[in-house]
Amino acid sequence: MSKEKSRSYRSPSRAMQAADTQARILASAERLFRERGFDRTTIEAIATDAGVAAPTIYAGFKSKRGIFLALLDRARFGQSYQGLISEAKSVADPRKRLDVSARIARQIYEAEANLLDLVRGAAAVSPELAALVGDHEARRRDTQLPLVRELQTQGSLRRDLDVDRAADIMWTLTSREVFRLLVRERHWQPAAYEAWLAAALRSELCGQ
Repeated sequence: MSKEKSRSYRSPSRAMQAADTQARILASAERLFRERGFDRTTIEAIATDAGVAAPTIYAGFKSKRGIFLALLDRARFGQSYQGLISEAKSVADPRKRLDVSARIARQIYEAEANLLDLVRGAAAVSPELAALVGDHEARRRDTQLPLVRELQTQGSLRRDLDVDRAADIMWTLTSREVFRLLVRERHWQPAAYEAWLAAALRSELCGQ
């Protein structure tokens, strides 16, 4: 067997091993961040808990900041999430895409359930973590802007709203804090949250 074929044969196994290692690192980091706080958790502690060498973590994530970003983004790489993104792109009516946006928010925040309290307390616990969450939230708003602009272009956006104000409204309604308040604090079922969010987005952005 040639070296090229040998490498090709081994690559699926290596990919699975790498994915398993990454999953163990993220699971350890998530637990330690919750138990010790972001600032007091070291790369070395995560490595020990995950059963890997610290250089392995640096190679894959660069820093604690990279690990936390990976935790926040983890829900965005599953098949079901990618299916919702494909569905959103295939829907011509931007108002119906608001319904898909509500499903996406529900799925992400359900997957982030163990991080909700950590993210909420970021500003009080860690300036670095607060800045990281702030950057992540700014990117979330940026990803919603194209849909808001499309609502305006197609005449679906409320006439008393400009794009910037509408984007702020969508960003606020789809925030993890709203999910936390309704689902965690008020014990709404996730399906009820999704239905409410879809209706709220249509009402606040389109006047429907």
